[in-house]
Amino acid sequence: MLDYAPIHIDRTTCGIAEDTVVLMKTTAQALTLLVLFFGCHTAANASIYVDVGSKVTFGNGPGTDAGRFFATGTNSSGDALTPFDTFCTETGVNQFINFTDTYKVVAIGTQTSGEPGDPSTIRTLTPLVAWAYTQFRSQNLDATYGLAGFDFDTATTNSSRDSANSLQNLIWGNLNLPYAGTVISAARTLWEANFANATAAYGSDPNDPNGWDPTSLGNVRIMQLTSLDGKVTKQDQVVMIPVPEATSLAIWSLLTAVGAMGLVYRRK
Repeated sequence: MLDYAPIHIDRTTCGIAEDTVVLMKTTAQALTLLVLFFGCHTAANASIYVDVGSKVTFGNGPGTDAGRFFATGTNSSGDALTPFDTFCTETGVNQFINFTDTYKVVAIGTQTSGEPGDPSTIRTLTPLVAWAYTQFRSQNLDATYGLAGFDFDTATTNSSRDSANSLQNLIWGNLNLPYAGTVISAARTLWEANFANATAAYGSDPNDPNGWDPTSLGNVRIMQLTSLDGKVTKQDQVVMIPVPEATSLAIWSLLTAVGAMGLVYRRK
């Protein structure tokens, strides 16, 4: 005998009509509906990340040496991006951005586009840059593993300006690009000490959430930009790509379990 379970679904859930009554045949089908329910809500609440084909505009944030930039725009599907802060990864003569134009993302990877026709100007993302940007984006100011000694408040103050300049110059310097300004020795020492603490934590315990694999880029990448018509290369920027969220992993675990239950049922 089949076990029917009446389930009421709100109309706002995945576009299903209000108070629809669904008779679920077997526990597996009921679990499938739960998976779809949570999956739809996860998708609705998820961040919208930059992808190839995104259109991005920039606002000016604290700092006088290029970044910090406030990025907004739409992804390739036309969805509004979750706003994010970024820093530039190039200093070439023809590679610049302004705060009035919109730019197109033509590639996302581990390298900059470089000056057109000059492959020697291409730079590759490094673990130090990836770690620093990750810590900045997560606002991890922990005195042991984070960005102790820096001020990344969005307000334009002397300390936030100097910290933004410091991170921008660290990125350029670690990508073997010329500095636009000067990274004072004290700031450089802080960056190196914080990174050393993070890699040491990983060395002691790879599962330490505060640690950083010294060979890892995490989910940091470089987005290559052009003018909106794709004809002129622009200043590439550092960016985050999505990683599986805990809720998503749980959902797929449930799907696996549901699939297994379905197999058992069919074998009866």
